[in-house]
Amino acid sequence: MLEHPEEGEYLERVAMLCGKSGEYDKAIFYFGQAFRRQPSFDRARYLFVLCLQQDRPADAAPYLDYAIANNAQGMNLRPVKAGVEEVMRLKKELARDPANPGVIDSIARAYQLMGNKEGAMKYDRKAR
Repeated sequence: MLEHPEEGEYLERVAMLCGKSGEYDKAIFYFGQAFRRQPSFDRARYLFVLCLQQDRPADAAPYLDYAIANNAQGMNLRPVKAGVEEVMRLKKELARDPANPGVIDSIARAYQLMGNKEGAMKYDRKAR
């Protein structure tokens, strides 16, 4: 990767290794670099999934939009998009009232409906 920093494939390999080792912020960084050099549905999908797992729905949104627009596999990503928009709305509400258990539960539920176990567990822990 250091010898060929413009090669998206090398950046993607580093991103995969970071993800496997639990260094999710680094994985997002390297997938983002790879995506900017050579955008693809798969890279966008990895990025929006990682961002959501890290409770970064606003960062996930542009990659999700790209994946929806370039979805050759025909995956139904509209429910995920609706869930991301709902979580972003709820997080704004939570910023105004950080101890609101109803909002915390709603975020956990929205993440759970998207299949984001990590995000759901984060808010389940906050609710307790």
